[in-house]
Amino acid sequence: MKRQISRRRFLAGAASVGAGVLVLPGVSAGSYRANAKVGVAVVGVSGRGSWFVSLLERNNSAMRGVALCDVNTQRAAEAYGKFPNLPKYQDFRIMLDKQKDIDGVIVATPEFSRALIMAAAIKTGKHVFGEKPLTREPYESRVMRQLALQHKVATQMGNQGSSRTTFQQAKTLVQAGLLGDVTEVHVWNGGGEPRGDSPRPGGPDLVPPAESQPVPASLNWDLWLAGAAQREYNEQWYGKWKRWRDFFTSGLGWAAPHSAALPFMACSISELWDATDVPAENRSIRVVPTVAAVYTVGFPRWEMVRYEVPARGKLPPVTFTWHRGAMHFVEKALADYPQWRNKRPKPWWSHGGSAFVGTKGTLDATHYGDKWEVHPAELAEAELLKEVPRGEGHERQWLKAIRGESETASNFSVSGPLNEFLMLGNVATLIGRPFTYDPVTGKVLDNETAQAALHQEYRQGWRL
Repeated sequence: MKRQISRRRFLAGAASVGAGVLVLPGVSAGSYRANAKVGVAVVGVSGRGSWFVSLLERNNSAMRGVALCDVNTQRAAEAYGKFPNLPKYQDFRIMLDKQKDIDGVIVATPEFSRALIMAAAIKTGKHVFGEKPLTREPYESRVMRQLALQHKVATQMGNQGSSRTTFQQAKTLVQAGLLGDVTEVHVWNGGGEPRGDSPRPGGPDLVPPAESQPVPASLNWDLWLAGAAQREYNEQWYGKWKRWRDFFTSGLGWAAPHSAALPFMACSISELWDATDVPAENRSIRVVPTVAAVYTVGFPRWEMVRYEVPARGKLPPVTFTWHRGAMHFVEKALADYPQWRNKRPKPWWSHGGSAFVGTKGTLDATHYGDKWEVHPAELAEAELLKEVPRGEGHERQWLKAIRGESETASNFSVSGPLNEFLMLGNVATLIGRPFTYDPVTGKVLDNETAQAALHQEYRQGWRL
């Protein structure tokens, strides 16, 4: 592993996600038809997917809609009505098999089915934009990274802040060593100002619904379940899927892909995934949870997960701590620093964000990582930052990558390890015990329960 320290390397990396002057290494898009619009299919067109449908409505000069797919025709009706002439599907497998004019697929379904759809699309040579979180499981994230590399397709995860100029400037600032050695990082979500000396105790775990209810006529329940464990339909499963671990990823999936992206990328943590020349004991990550109680059906009211990240080349070890639902621990860690002592509101009282602590300075960023403050303040005026190329829209960046014109900021070689790293936190809160994870092999070294939780076997008939 090599530390990213040279000016030339910073600017080359920034340019790859900026001005669109590079050809994607390995992506077989160089022969894409000049001036032709990219044919895009959207899977999951309601909820978050409605945003991507709106992109198709804008008569985008770079893409054209060619198909829409959703398991629930009633929920999809609004989107379908906007494109009466486009083919519509409930089953993404039929769509991929039948339609030959699809260049790229945007997948905006719930995360428990996302990996299966993305894998199927990539295997047919389609470029893929996957909403965040990339997957529900650490194992699935590894497979997405491997498939994207194997099939040489352009990919992007939907953490939009990472493609913005100011995000790339903060990343460059850290990697240039302007903060010194970064040894401590905190990332948070949804706590607000802490009350009392410690977080509230956790309540009881959720009780799964036992009653079977009629499946709505508009819904293909089997397709919605995808690879999840078989169960009878109940509105509690479907309408409130974000309550259940079988389907949801909580803050580590819905917030951390935004707020943790900057520290994960800036601290070059993904280098550990390629550290094949480093002994397992020196490249492995220790994951330590703190929760009020263990919840196996739902999620804890609050959680703290500490990732003990080893050295990456010449970069020192860094303690990377995630906080959700209670800011008591980050308050104790950071509140006495002069730059934060008298500040109100403090950065970690916000919806989400991150903070770096280095030997020469600190930096705190908002949820998307694109607004930040650095101390000493003069570091923000460093000449190096002025040379970072101007960013562009996250989706447009993906379309340019399909043409081989640019690299995406959150391609699966980057966002795969990021999401894998984050989902280890959900494994830790599920079992309530620490474990050690080798990112090269994708194996837990010291806890069989954690190893088993890396992947839930799919139902019969479903596989990546």
